[in-house]
Amino acid sequence: MGESKEKAAEAAPAAGGGSGKMIIIAAVSSVISVVAALAVVMLVIVPKLSAPAHGEEGEEGHEEEVAAEEGGGGGGGHGGGEGEAAPKLDITFDELTSTVVMPSPDIPSSILVYQVVLYCANANAASLIEANKPRFAAKIRELHSYKKRAEFDTPQLESDIETAMVQECNAILQEILGKPSEKTRIKGADHLKFFIQDL
Repeated sequence: MGESKEKAAEAAPAAGGGSGKMIIIAAVSSVISVVAALAVVMLVIVPKLSAPAHGEEGEEGHEEEVAAEEGGGGGGGHGGGEGEAAPKLDITFDELTSTVVMPSPDIPSSILVYQVVLYCANANAASLIEANKPRFAAKIRELHSYKKRAEFDTPQLESDIETAMVQECNAILQEILGKPSEKTRIKGADHLKFFIQDL
């Protein structure tokens, strides 16, 4: 009988120690779960929640840029001090050539070498022109074609072609839009190259 009491006394602390280990393991796993959850919240959820606030500042900055571009004026918004958005609104076309009409078929022909840039009022106009660039290029080519050699002696010719490019390309842009728009338009046009090359 004495032996069974000793075994029972030894078994009781052993059983108590087992449940203590289980409590410690449960507490440690709970702490690990809480730490993991906090890590997920801090690394994943918090940055996503703060991203819209950061994006709103970016949108306000973009609206200020657009307002500056729209109010920025006249014929040729030449990239000057308009910041980084200005180059994206300038659509440059490839260098092209056109045969000049000579006064006599006996005279060797000349060609007009030209390259054009269009200045857009906003990013929507620029993206529409880029998407339909061949159509605009065809209109620009038409405006430079069938010019007589004598016309190139007039300094006003280059300016007249630039004015016509703005009007005609704006007409195409409005046609693509399907409705009139004061904001989505071409503000100006310039020649990067414009010279006669005699053959």
